[in-house]
Amino acid sequence: VLKKKASTLRFKVLSGPTGSCKTRLLQRFRALGHQVIDLEGLANHRGSVLGEMEGGQPAQKWFETQLAAALDACTSDRPVWCELEHTTIGKIFVPPTVMDEVLKGPRFEVCMPMEHRVASLLEDYQELGKDIQQLKGLLKFLEKFQGKDRIAYWEKLVDEQNGTVLVQDLLELHYDPAYKRSQAKAGNKFKSSKTEIAVPGHSVENLDQTVQALVEAAKKS
Repeated sequence: VLKKKASTLRFKVLSGPTGSCKTRLLQRFRALGHQVIDLEGLANHRGSVLGEMEGGQPAQKWFETQLAAALDACTSDRPVWCELEHTTIGKIFVPPTVMDEVLKGPRFEVCMPMEHRVASLLEDYQELGKDIQQLKGLLKFLEKFQGKDRIAYWEKLVDEQNGTVLVQDLLELHYDPAYKRSQAKAGNKFKSSKTEIAVPGHSVENLDQTVQALVEAAKKS
């Protein structure tokens, strides 16, 4: 059922490194009347080690039921915007029948200056930043990738409430390299073109300008 419905839709796919406001862009697309499938929203998880959200994740069956309803609400006469995701979002498994259809759509790589990526993440993760012990516990999951010394340094930044340096460090030393590796590994899975789109900042005005640029670029894809 999921594959049958997904195969009728014209997906336009947002990709880009952590913090480049892909979810915020999807929210602006929806607010401006465009069709959107928000997989992270349905999974109630931001898709990373630090991606837990209030309320926890739904059951797999509930996710698939809500995904089916979201797909059914879309029509084939207009593009459907979504974000490029891994096959798992937290503990939720995205059905490959859906991902296969998503990967057929043209991809738009959003590129945002580092300072705006850091600022947007600090806004999005305010609640996590208030729970020092929880944040330290999540950082421990990165120890096998980053080593004990770096985790100890990041924990020190947490204690000092130096979120700006911590987030930029996480992006430059962990998330950006991981994103590049995943893109290189998955390169042959993409079935269409990639267009780079500059996002000047993370304000609503900046994001709405980017939505318009994406809509225009999509017309040519």
